[in-house]
Amino acid sequence: MIRKLEMIVIALILVFSMTAYAEETNHIAELRIDKIQEATDAELAEALRRIEAEQYSRLKARLELNIAELNLPKGGKEKLTPQVLDIPADVSIDRYEWKSTDEAAVNVDAKGNITAVSPGEGKIVCTCVLSNGFVLQAECNVKVYIPVSRIAFRQQVLKIARKTSMGLELTIIPDNATDKTVLFESSDPGIVSVSENGIMTANDVGTCTITAVTQDGSGKTASIRATVVQEVQAVSLELPEGSIAVGKSVSIKGKTEPETAANRKLAWSSENESVASVDKNGKVTGKGPGRTIITAKTTDGTEIESSIELTVIQPLKKIAVQDTSIILAKNTEWKQSYNVEPENATEKGIHWISSNENIATVNGEGTITGKSEGKCIITGSAADGMGATVKIAVEVKAFDYVLTEPEEISVEFPTDYDSSISMGVTNRGVFRRQEERITDFGKNGCVKSEHSGMIIPVKPGADAVTVTWKVNNRVVDKKKYTVYVAQSAVE
Repeated sequence: MIRKLEMIVIALILVFSMTAYAEETNHIAELRIDKIQEATDAELAEALRRIEAEQYSRLKARLELNIAELNLPKGGKEKLTPQVLDIPADVSIDRYEWKSTDEAAVNVDAKGNITAVSPGEGKIVCTCVLSNGFVLQAECNVKVYIPVSRIAFRQQVLKIARKTSMGLELTIIPDNATDKTVLFESSDPGIVSVSENGIMTANDVGTCTITAVTQDGSGKTASIRATVVQEVQAVSLELPEGSIAVGKSVSIKGKTEPETAANRKLAWSSENESVASVDKNGKVTGKGPGRTIITAKTTDGTEIESSIELTVIQPLKKIAVQDTSIILAKNTEWKQSYNVEPENATEKGIHWISSNENIATVNGEGTITGKSEGKCIITGSAADGMGATVKIAVEVKAFDYVLTEPEEISVEFPTDYDSSISMGVTNRGVFRRQEERITDFGKNGCVKSEHSGMIIPVKPGADAVTVTWKVNNRVVDKKKYTVYVAQSAVE
């Protein structure tokens, strides 16, 4: 009884082990299991022998397809051919069955003809049913792609400077091609070498051909001639002026070396566009006060550059002085007051100069000093050099009285005054004393009088007074005196 149980267990193991090779094995196993318990020991032994033989023959037999991996373009077709190997002599092929795991991507007919439907992946499964009921299977993995129909270089002409690199640009059609990978080749790597990413490097002056080949199996190609030219090796800049005014322009001269370089064009840029802009020809225009860096860079791929600092100033546009014409006495000073416009001028300083320093001099603060009689011009120029100027006409004259201190002075009698009329006798024998009085002042209002014979400074400038001498209320003499009031007399 124990022996029979062992045989039954072995039979069950062998039967169920066949389920991995045939879809119908479980059914067969069920049929045999139904009869195992009723069989004799001899019948079980014979059954085991037959099962072992069948299993051996089935494990040894195999199904193969002529193609195991397949890439097909959309719409492409291919035929799969099955072949059963090591089939037992007493077993024949009953039929083949074909199936696709993804019919949206690829389908197959009853004869193994494959048609690629749309991009994707699927498996074509071939099932071979043998005459003994056993089943063999084989698979073909299929990838469906959209092929490249055309490629072309976007550049019309490839001209590249030696010792530089640039990327090749391709147009690949259609845009939704599944695999856009291309392989680049150079006819002469000594002139131009190309990386797998399409970056070409110019190694020496000359000409060669660059070819691009698709890698999706479509076999599309494109070619272009590449010319390597002499490169720029140095760039220098020359700025006529170190600064310009807001609203003004200046051209920067850019020089490239050597002169035999094929592409000597420069690309210009300003570090701060709010201070100054620069056009494609190197013409700089001041936009606002400040400093910026103007840079010129080669466009031949060498990326050599040169920079120069530029200062943009808000120019002083107007110098306004209080007096454009002044009169001075010798050895007196006139401190000139002035205003400048605009208020936000970058440099507000003024450079002063005299046309004749023997007549009058001027210091750095604009203070004018009379030296000798005569006329000259004092000129003030904006220190920023932008051209704003002002001119002051100066006349140095001699005066009878020069007031340099804030105090009153007495006007003396003239030296030729006749003393005989200083005293007089009336018909009554009464003596009357002589009097002098200032009876008239100049129109400039530079002096005034509060006492007889005394003048007081009022404001700086040249003026005149008239002194009248009277005896017994009778005018006996008049004298006009010139007077100069210095600024120091009224400070």
